[in-house]
Amino acid sequence: MSEKASNPPNYPVYPDLEEKKPSESNASGKKAFMDHGPEDMALVVKATDFAARRHRFQKRKDPAQTPYINHPIGVAFILTNEAKVFDSAVIAAAMLHDTVEDTKTTFDEIKEHFGQEIHDIVKECTDDKSLPKQTRKQLQIEHAAGHSHKVGENPTLLAKT
Repeated sequence: MSEKASNPPNYPVYPDLEEKKPSESNASGKKAFMDHGPEDMALVVKATDFAARRHRFQKRKDPAQTPYINHPIGVAFILTNEAKVFDSAVIAAAMLHDTVEDTKTTFDEIKEHFGQEIHDIVKECTDDKSLPKQTRKQLQIEHAAGHSHKVGENPTLLAKT
């Protein structure tokens, strides 16, 4: 005799954020991410899977040594929930933005698997590791201001924190 598993407790994923239904529009009148087509969702899931596989052995430098994939997920979260960016190419690029820098992934692979547009966005966000860290951070801000055409009114959101 098998018992039916009970439902998990109902609690908010992010307690400090107001929960919105997927069909609600944001303040700018743009559709919420879930209102975009299934191809958009599939693209973001594909990018998330790709990044998770490529970063699978990496840990963050925080005391808890959290999985590295938490960083690109956090960037995608900031873009969607704080900046109200719902463009699937931008969110996919957010998930992929460190794969070229921190794994053996190449720009050619990004282009092959995700197309030219996402390749270009990822390339915009990739650091030149031959430069000192402070120089890289300054260049990110300067570069984002002039090139991040899809992020909207706050291009510095693509600069790494």
